[in-house]
Amino acid sequence: VRIPVFWLGTSKSSDGDLCSDFLGAGEKQSLLDSLLLAQWENRALKGLPRYDVTSCETKVIDGRKNFVALLNVNSNVNAFTEYENKIQQSGCQKLDYVKSDLEELLFCIAIGDKEGPEIVSSAMVPRDGIFFVVNANPIEYGHVLMVSCNVYSSPNAISKKSLELITRISAEIDNSYFHAFYDHLPSNSGKYF
Repeated sequence: VRIPVFWLGTSKSSDGDLCSDFLGAGEKQSLLDSLLLAQWENRALKGLPRYDVTSCETKVIDGRKNFVALLNVNSNVNAFTEYENKIQQSGCQKLDYVKSDLEELLFCIAIGDKEGPEIVSSAMVPRDGIFFVVNANPIEYGHVLMVSCNVYSSPNAISKKSLELITRISAEIDNSYFHAFYDHLPSNSGKYF
């Protein structure tokens, strides 16, 4: 499978602190954040999300913090069950998921060997990368799933390398609206963020 790959640059921090440069959103949108949102919008225009999350009503909840609530009545409560069934049928750890749903795949991210980040428009899937897959039932604008494409790791636990990569991705995106959550599918122990 050949897909767009975003190669992260070598770690800038000499003391091993992956988050030393991650102090909040910068004034300028990062290259990775631009790529993620452009790919997500492209798939949204093609109708891959089941509904337009930007058309959902929002309300400000009065109080000390003024939280914003997205009234998402179109969200599918069975979304994770459907996703789990899709993974079970195709075996994401074997990369069959990507072959059968290539349109849902936005790109892959892996650690590169150059100092700065680089985008390669069509490359082989890296051994230790993370797939960014469009979420058909987005909770908010830009909602994606990040799935490990490491076919050599144990599917029962998250590896130190995968956790490091997710941390590096979060720092590289440099957007305070980007959130990463870890979850897994108990029936086949698939993991995703």
